[in-house]
Amino acid sequence: MPTVSMEVFRGDGGGGEFKTYDVDFDEGMVVLDVIHRLQATQARDLACRWNCKAGKCGSCSAEINGKPRLMCMTRMNTFAPGESISVAPIRTFPLIRDLVTDVSYNYEKAKQVPPLRLKPPETDGTYRMMQEDIDRIQEFHKCIECFLCQDVCHVIRDHEEKKKNFAGPRFFIKLAGLDMHPLDTRDRSEFVRQQAGVGLCNITKCCTEVCPEHIHITDNGIIPLKERMADGYDPIVWLLRKFLRPPAVQAGLEAPAPMKIHEYQAKALLREAGVPVPRGDVARTPADARSVAQGLGGRVVVKAQVHAGGRGKAGGIKLADDPAAAEGAARQILGMRLKTPQTPPEGIEVRAVLVEEASAVDRELYLSMTLDRARGAHVVMASEAGGMDIEEVAARTPEKVLREWAHPALGVQDFQARHLAYGLALAGDQFKQAVALIRSLFALYLTRDCSLAEVNPLVVTKDGRVLALDAKLSFDDSALWRHKDIIALRDVNEEDPLDVEASKHGLNYIKLDGNVGCMVNGAGLAMATMDIVKLAGGEPANFLDVGGGASPEQIENAFRILSSDPSVKAVFINVFGGILRCDRLAAGVIAAIKKLGLRLPVVVRMEGTNVELGKQMLADSGLALTTANDMGDGAKKAVALARG
Repeated sequence: MPTVSMEVFRGDGGGGEFKTYDVDFDEGMVVLDVIHRLQATQARDLACRWNCKAGKCGSCSAEINGKPRLMCMTRMNTFAPGESISVAPIRTFPLIRDLVTDVSYNYEKAKQVPPLRLKPPETDGTYRMMQEDIDRIQEFHKCIECFLCQDVCHVIRDHEEKKKNFAGPRFFIKLAGLDMHPLDTRDRSEFVRQQAGVGLCNITKCCTEVCPEHIHITDNGIIPLKERMADGYDPIVWLLRKFLRPPAVQAGLEAPAPMKIHEYQAKALLREAGVPVPRGDVARTPADARSVAQGLGGRVVVKAQVHAGGRGKAGGIKLADDPAAAEGAARQILGMRLKTPQTPPEGIEVRAVLVEEASAVDRELYLSMTLDRARGAHVVMASEAGGMDIEEVAARTPEKVLREWAHPALGVQDFQARHLAYGLALAGDQFKQAVALIRSLFALYLTRDCSLAEVNPLVVTKDGRVLALDAKLSFDDSALWRHKDIIALRDVNEEDPLDVEASKHGLNYIKLDGNVGCMVNGAGLAMATMDIVKLAGGEPANFLDVGGGASPEQIENAFRILSSDPSVKAVFINVFGGILRCDRLAAGVIAAIKKLGLRLPVVVRMEGTNVELGKQMLADSGLALTTANDMGDGAKKAVALARG
């Protein structure tokens, strides 16, 4: 019978040490078997927690040769003959005695998790959900609460001050499973951000590596949770918010909308695709509005054309009984600064109006198509609550929002379109019109590479027609190269001037709300820079990526954009010199500051190729630049300078 030399930790909360035991073991034994034999033969007072020994109770967690593992799942034949084995308690939690720790932290966290809240059953008293929805969260149910993932989490292990507002990987997957549950209606966003502290997780995957159930904790749980829930701390969400997410996205589906077009442009595309819309045309002067109204005849609607919703409440939509009234309405709307919840505080100047025939509306419905990023599939959403804020409908009465996910190859099929039309309580000829409209709109959504196609309201008129009374189309900017005609529809007057200026020079720029201007090379480093500015107590004023091969001209233009933002009080340049050499950056910075006469304080942190040469060039420039040793140092200095 072979013998193993086993070093076992003995002690309590006051201290302890490893003690070596020589223990016989049999073929097929696991470490827990050897510990039991040790208890029976040499150390009857050895404390060890265990239960079923079948790998499903999670009780016998320990650190074996320094790696967190289950003793009952660690076979002796995995060690080399004669190899010494050390067994220690998991070290993140307070020691009770020997191999037993106090893991009550986890049970307290479990009590805090907001439980499942089911939506009301359907009209027939049953619940219906897609099998793929169920499959997606089954993986998380395999957790045996061994807390090995919690043991390796650096926030729990190394930052005692953070533990009060941090849940850890075990409870991140629990929260992810609840959030992904197809019948759950509870909003846990604030809990995940504040009490669970998802922003503190830096997704190192160490938790996934030690999971004995092989749950993909990081990729399938934590990352989707961060994408859905992270706010404030997480710069990714700041960037998505800057794209003014449409209502359908706010209703719970992630889909960026980087490029928008006006309603009259969207309706022209809908009309071309066979989607019924009211007759009308765009007008840029009051006289043009009168002419369009004369051509239409009868009562018309004059609608402000801006990239924002809520126009009616802000006075941007008016009815007119005749061409003269249409001219008067256009005169009131054109040139006004329209202010709605979706516009900047100063509003947007109206430069065009859509004049179209007035429709006698009997019912208002809602219809949209977007990408469900969680499922990786296109989704069609419909609701009888048209003309309303769909995010409010989704939050208060989620059962009123119908969803159908498109097949990746077949798209939205007839039976799905019929199911949606039936759910909208349509019948007869209106039912047939709605089915055809849904199919046509989805075809447009796909062929034009839309990120959103929204009709709100989709109306049923008193004469029995089904029309897209209002329309919003947004496009995936990564696919615009295929659609030169769509690019031609861009209205730069509706965009932030600094965003437009940055796009002219090939700079990736998004304005934020802080006062520390950030100039970085590489999107990942830019994200990290915004993170570290936040951690230093400041607020980033922008996302600005000058790219890997930024020329002096690009650096100059980047400085021009930053200095044009009155909220910027200091600039933090954070560069890793790989493709962009540090000496080239230094030359560009020096030239730009001298040419522009920049008076803002500038902090420079650079590392990488030719870094010493770059630092020497900055030192010899005679400019009042502040250098930093590392990212943390640079962020602290920039924040301090921004505060004055």
